[in-house]
Amino acid sequence: MHGGQAMLKAIERGGVDYIFSSPGSEWPPVWEALAEAAGRGTKKPKYINCRHEAVAVAMAAGYTKVTNRPQVVMLHATAGPLNAAMTLRAALHERTPMVILSGEIAAYGENTRVADPGGQWLHDLTDLGGSPDLLRGCVKWADRISSAELLASTIERAVQIAVEPPAGPVLIGIPFECMMEEVQWIDHNKPNEVVRPVAVDDGAIDRALKLIATAKNPIAVTEYAGGDPRAVERLVELCELLAIPVMETYRPAFVNFPRTHPLYLHHDAKVIDAADLVLMVEAITPWYPASQAPKNAKVIAIAAEFPHSRLPYWGYNVDLALVAPPASTLEKLVAKARASEQVAGNRAAYEQRLARTRDQHDSYFSKLKDDARKHADDTPIDPRWLCQALAEALPENSVISEETTVYRTLIQEAIPRSKPQSYFARITGGLGVGLSYALGVKLAMPDRPVFALIGDGAFHYNAVPSCL
Repeated sequence: MHGGQAMLKAIERGGVDYIFSSPGSEWPPVWEALAEAAGRGTKKPKYINCRHEAVAVAMAAGYTKVTNRPQVVMLHATAGPLNAAMTLRAALHERTPMVILSGEIAAYGENTRVADPGGQWLHDLTDLGGSPDLLRGCVKWADRISSAELLASTIERAVQIAVEPPAGPVLIGIPFECMMEEVQWIDHNKPNEVVRPVAVDDGAIDRALKLIATAKNPIAVTEYAGGDPRAVERLVELCELLAIPVMETYRPAFVNFPRTHPLYLHHDAKVIDAADLVLMVEAITPWYPASQAPKNAKVIAIAAEFPHSRLPYWGYNVDLALVAPPASTLEKLVAKARASEQVAGNRAAYEQRLARTRDQHDSYFSKLKDDARKHADDTPIDPRWLCQALAEALPENSVISEETTVYRTLIQEAIPRSKPQSYFARITGGLGVGLSYALGVKLAMPDRPVFALIGDGAFHYNAVPSCL
C-alpha cells in the first residue's frame, strides 16, 4: 500500500470519527484511500471539507469538547497551519486534543520514484523547519515525518500524545513523497491500552475533607470542571453534602455547576476574600491578581494538572493540591463525606448555610429578572431583556455556543444552563471561533438544538460567514 493508505489505516486504528480538512494539492493519496474505504463500506473516519483552516480546527475542537475524543485536521503546507494559528492556540490553552496533519515536501522534484508535486513547492510553499517549527508555540508537540516507514506509527503516537494529560493539539508535517511511496503495513495487534493513575491516595483525601468539613465560610470556585460531566455530578454531590456555595470564574468554559441551583452564586471577589476555605475545582484564575489571595483562607486545588506549566505566569499558592482527574477526586471526597461522623455532626450548621446561600441566590437572580423586565420595551433592544426573552424561549435541551466579551456574564446568568454540556464558550484571547465551535458541537449532538450567541466583533472575525 502507499503512504496515504497507511495514514488512513492509522487514523482508523486511532478511533477517529472525522477528518476535518481545508486541504491543498498534497493530499490526493489520502483522498484516494478515503474513496477506497468508502467503496468497502467503511463508516469512519468521515471526511468534512471546510473552506477555511480556522473553521476546520474549531469544528474539531467543538466536536471534541462534547465527545472528549481527538479528531484529525488536514491542512495545506505551512500557510494552512499559519492561517489556523489562533484556533490552534485556543485548543492548546483550552486543553482540547486533536492531531493536525500539515503537508510538506522532501525532495523538491528530485525524487523520480513518485509524481512531481510541482515547482511551487520550491518557490513559495515551504519554510525553514516547516510547519512544526513555525507553529511549535501553538501546539503541545510537533514533529516532521522523515521516512514513509514512520507514517503510521507516528500518527498513532500523535493521537496518544494529544490525549496525554494535559491534553492539547499536536502537529505532524508530512511530505508529499512519503504519502506516495509504497510502505509495508505492520499490523501489531496491540490495542495500546493506557492505564494512568486516576486518584490521589486516601490520606490526602482525608486531609482535604477535614479542612472542608470544619470550614465555617467555604466557597468553591470552578472554571473547567464541566469538561467532564461526571466531575459536575460529583461536585454537585459534594457541595450539597456540605452546603458549599459555588461560583464560576469570570471566564467559565462550560457549565461547571447548575446555574439554577440554590448553592450557585454570582461571582463576587468580596465573597472569596471573606472565605476561610477556597476549593479550586479546575480553576485557573480563582481570583485576580494572583497575589491578592484571601487572607485567612485555606486553599485546596482539585485539578488534572498543577501548576499549569503551559502558562508563562500563574502565581497561585495552595495548601493542598489534589492532582488527578477531578471526577475521581470528587468521587472519593463524596464517599468519605457520606461516611464521616464529623460531617454528620455538622448537619445543622450545613442546613443553616444552605438557607443563607439560597436566599443570596434567589435575591440576586430575582433582581436580575426584574431588571430585565423593566427594559422590555426599550429601543434598541436592551441586552438584559434580550437574554431574558431567550431564556424563556430556548428549549430545555438546547445548547449554547457563546463567544462574547462584554455580555458574557449576563448570558451565563440570565440564560442559566443547568445541565452539563449545555454551554460551551471560547475562553482564550482570540475572537472568531464561536460559529465553528457551534458547528462542531452540533455535529456531536445532532439531535439537540444548538444556538450560537456571538458578539458583533466576534462575528466579524469568524471565518464561517466568509465561507458561505
